[in-house]
Amino acid sequence: TMGVTMGAAGACGVVRAPGGGWHLRPFPDDRSLWPASFRELFAPRRYPFRPASEGGHSSFPKKTGEGTVFAEALVGGDEAALRALAARKGADPEPLVRLSTYMRKRYLGFRVRVTDMTEVEPSYELGWRWPGGGSGKLRLRRVTVVSDAGAMLGDCNCWHEGVSLEMQDPDGDWGRKTSFATVDFYPSGDLFSALLDIPDYPGGTKA
Repeated sequence: TMGVTMGAAGACGVVRAPGGGWHLRPFPDDRSLWPASFRELFAPRRYPFRPASEGGHSSFPKKTGEGTVFAEALVGGDEAALRALAARKGADPEPLVRLSTYMRKRYLGFRVRVTDMTEVEPSYELGWRWPGGGSGKLRLRRVTVVSDAGAMLGDCNCWHEGVSLEMQDPDGDWGRKTSFATVDFYPSGDLFSALLDIPDYPGGTKA
């Protein structure tokens, strides 16, 4: 429905224009003002994000099947499975259990896609800048924001060692090797900074 794009030269919002098309809303040159500009677009009344009672992060590589188990346990309210997953991660299970309650009884949220191309070199083989044909350390995060819990459920892809740097992936191999699920809690209540917090691939290192 709308978005924000950021780069070395600045940032701007992209919002729908009355009657069709789009408006560009440049952010100030002062980057310290960007969170406020972001919230002018993603207004708290429409996109609430309350502070979590405590912070926390867990990642579940999909190739191990943990991501599917986690999603089913979360939505289904399977407390035993959530506690078992947390124990394997050395994490406190209580936030996951509480999140499951929010999801099943009073869920309020929205979805956002975040793409980090900071370390991607686009291709110019077609005569124009084509990010999809370039190479680099792409990082993606598709999140479901659980507003009341100050939490984000992430469906992520992040480049890591042992994975190709090439962006073209006709057989889906890059997607399979870089895919993982996450759950994160943010006591700050700062939606802007939380969305930019793309976790590393589990067991990998941020490049």
